[in-house]
Amino acid sequence: MPNNFTKKTALTQNIFNLLGKIIGALAAIFWGATLLVQAISAEKDLSLAKFLLTTLMVLNITGVIISWKNARSGSLTIIISGLILIIFTWLTIGLNEALSIFILTFPFLIAGILFLIGLKKPKGK
Repeated sequence: MPNNFTKKTALTQNIFNLLGKIIGALAAIFWGATLLVQAISAEKDLSLAKFLLTTLMVLNITGVIISWKNARSGSLTIIISGLILIIFTWLTIGLNEALSIFILTFPFLIAGILFLIGLKKPKGK
């Protein structure tokens, strides 16, 4: 007979998983559209910094897509590429632009962390 605590824990994990999907999907749609518009209207020369930024954003978006099927590997992809993106952004634009770092990375990191929280199995199962 399942106890009430296990049911509440499972419900909470489902909520975390759903929130991770919503936040991740919104961030992926926003940054995917932004990258698409930049690719269409971009100048022909692509600097290394722009290439790395685009690659890291594509990795984050790919992690969100993967996490819908495999939450563990998707969330780890999101978190690792998000942390690399924080370091890259901090090194290229400096600490003075902390708001840029926040806008670029935290929606993905929050989604990845929520996916990981949603994966924990309730005790007793």
